[in-house]
Amino acid sequence: MPFVIAADFDDTIFKNAWHTEGEPYHEVIDKLKEFKKFGAEIALWTCREGTKLKEAVQKCKDVGLELDSINENTPSTKVTIKEMAKEWGDEPFAESKILANFYLDDRAYNIEFFLQINVEQTCKNY
Repeated sequence: MPFVIAADFDDTIFKNAWHTEGEPYHEVIDKLKEFKKFGAEIALWTCREGTKLKEAVQKCKDVGLELDSINENTPSTKVTIKEMAKEWGDEPFAESKILANFYLDDRAYNIEFFLQINVEQTCKNY
């Protein structure tokens, strides 16, 4: 399974975006694109729904950020969950929890740490 990042939208991928247009957080977007270049998968992980969610997805597309999933596990993670369920018995796994190696969110105060990650080394060592 590739390295997976679950990234929030408001004040994480876009600054001051909740209930406003918001500006792209270019350093974060560039780092996410770098992760994609090395094979990582990106799940947009947001509380947005409906029109606001569609706007967020479009804004990500507008800045060239390719998303692998939106408020759900990435395709490779879904495969891994199914394999784990088979291996561990017949109890189902809750797919409502997004499984990721890194959860990027302004409320976790980890954006500055994220920007310092050596992407190539992280993806290769994973």
